Amino acid sequence: VVAAPDCSLNEREYNLAVEAIRGKAFSQEKMDMARMATKGKCMTNTQIAGIAQLFNYEEQALEFVKESYELSSEKSTYY
Repeated sequence: VVAAPDCSLNEREYNLAVEAIRGKAFSQEKMDMARMATKGKCMTNTQIAGIAQLFNYEEQALEFVKESYELSSEKSTYY
């Protein structure tokens, strides 16, 4: 029996993603980088909130949080 691969975004990957997102000058570039860095990953609610705080506009932060619900490993406390 082969175990399913771990989809968790570990601390190192999270920190790399945060730095990559921070490095983008424009909000759409930040969103594109956030989507690319988190694609197929499972994240804690704290990680999702941390990335959402990197956006310059509340609308984009909300968009990212809504999109990231499916990636949350803690759906029961996603509010």
